[in-house]
Amino acid sequence: MTAIISKTAFVTGATGFLGTHLCNQLQEQGWQVFALCRNPQKATELNKEITLIKGDILDVDSFSNNLPEHLTAVFHTAASTNTWFKNNDMQTKTNIEGTKNILKLAQEKSVEKYIHISSVVVFGIHKTLTNITENLSKSGADSWINYVKTKTAAENYVLSQNKIDSVIINPTHIIGPGDTQNWARLIQMIAKNKLPSIPNGAGSFVDVRDVAAGIIQSFHHGKPGENYLLGGTDMNFKQFVHTVADKLEVKPTKVQLPNFLLKTLAHVKNNISRITNKEPDITPESVALISDLYGCDARKARKELHYQTRSIDETLTDTLDFLTKEKLI
Repeated sequence: MTAIISKTAFVTGATGFLGTHLCNQLQEQGWQVFALCRNPQKATELNKEITLIKGDILDVDSFSNNLPEHLTAVFHTAASTNTWFKNNDMQTKTNIEGTKNILKLAQEKSVEKYIHISSVVVFGIHKTLTNITENLSKSGADSWINYVKTKTAAENYVLSQNKIDSVIINPTHIIGPGDTQNWARLIQMIAKNKLPSIPNGAGSFVDVRDVAAGIIQSFHHGKPGENYLLGGTDMNFKQFVHTVADKLEVKPTKVQLPNFLLKTLAHVKNNISRITNKEPDITPESVALISDLYGCDARKARKELHYQTRSIDETLTDTLDFLTKEKLI
């Protein structure tokens, strides 16, 4: 009787919000998962059947021998999303050099497909409401925001390599259960009536579980060299804040400061941080990102990857249940 050999996946950023959901879904679908963690003690939410690999994407030699000789797929989710200028050098190394290292590793492991998790930001920051599709030019390459510029550079590097089949995934605003850092912080401020101002931007909010499922589908159905936008429900931030507040049964703030005031405040705090060497709570870069105005057209992913998304109502209900259970709201 011939033994059934499961697919093998190597996932970077495995203890992150998206990485955790991706690893668990892969394992539950029968994959043998090798999860890269800088600190395995943080891997508390990963299924016990997953193999933890301690290491850093900037030092592949330190862990590559702990991986099988052949891997079916590499899913590269690890990235630096920081927006403080003092972290730019490390962010550049992480996002660009780290990607080069993992892509080289994928080639050495003869993977069937390399899945690169990029971001919607590669299509630029928009001052007027823009419907983003995969055909839009990647103006992020010329961005003054280091995060945007390095994510775009990393994606372009992957697409320039023809020795391996690669698929690019561009998620939008990822929310959902398990988040304690990103949009969860905004929800916490809404719950505690501590949100000073509603951001002026608009975007597409998508459930982390749907993004993880879409990434896996990209292994099965994604075309090499192609981008796939994974978006969800298009909303401006005022709609988002009011929807969350209604579910929490709290009164949302009515304050919505104009962008020029937010930018001024961010520049002041940035200058203070040069003296204190402490990261400010807002930066000029973060203000620009939350002021981005876009909607997402995910028809390509829905058609080619059979990508599906749940309602924003279901996502927010599950997110608030999670945060309540964790006593974070």
